[in-house]
Parts: sequence; structure tokens; C-alpha cells
Amino acid sequence: MWAAVHFSCVGGYRVLQKSSHLSDLEQQYINYLFSVLLLAFAAHPTGDLFGALEFPFLLSYKFHSGCCASALLGFLLLLAMIKLKSSLPSEHYGPWVFIAKVLAACLSPFVFEIVVNMPTMVCLLLSNCGEALLVYSEHSGPER
Repeated sequence: MWAAVHFSCVGGYRVLQKSSHLSDLEQQYINYLFSVLLLAFAAHPTGDLFGALEFPFLLSYKFHSGCCASALLGFLLLLAMIKLKSSLPSEHYGPWVFIAKVLAACLSPFVFEIVVNMPTMVCLLLSNCGEALLVYSEHSGPER
């Protein structure tokens, strides 16, 4: 279900995307805002919104410091990606991002404890195929 919604949203975004006067950073902030709102409204009917209050480590300082570190590192990664996008030509930027995401997916089992099963492998394969299609569509698409 989530995959179908994600594919339709990404497809609609790619089809309806127009040149904008917003900077890359402003576009990312708008994307994050709409993602949070969409996920909050989608989490309510499934019970996940209030189920999060029952998380056993919700009051742990390790959990909060992990969340803050993740947010800080995510923000710094966003700034690095915007800087990289502005300094590289688009035909070089896409493949570098693709390689970074594939490397992250390949190295994550060494950092995180995961269960390797068929759904996990299908998810990783589809994710990498989607990224490759995104790079291909941006490379072979019309000039903006």
C-alpha cells in the first residue's frame, strides 16, 4: 500500500514538476513539511500515531540523543548534497548520488542488525532500480 502511494506521489511529482523560483534548500524544506503532514495524517487511522507514545525507550536519553544526532547528520547531509549539486554538472551529480545510495545500502548490514529475507532483498533491489531509473530519466530527459 505504502509503495503504491509512494510511486504515485513520485510519479506525479516528476510529471508535474516545473521550474521554480525556489532554491534547492527551500524545495527540500517544503518537501519535508509535506512529508511530515502526510505521514501524520496517514499514521492516525492505522494507530501508529498514538502507538508511538507506548514506545518503551521514549523517555530514554540515549533515544533522544540518537534522534538529535540523526537530525543533525541528516541536515548536514542535505547541505552537502545541495553544495555538490550546485558544483557538479547534472550528468555527474546523478551517478554520484546513485553510487552513494548503493554503497550505503550495501554497508548498512555491517552497521545495523537486519534480518535478510526475501522481502528485504526485494525492497533493496526495487529501491536501487528506482534510483537507477531516476538517474536515467534525469540524464535522458529534456533540458530545462
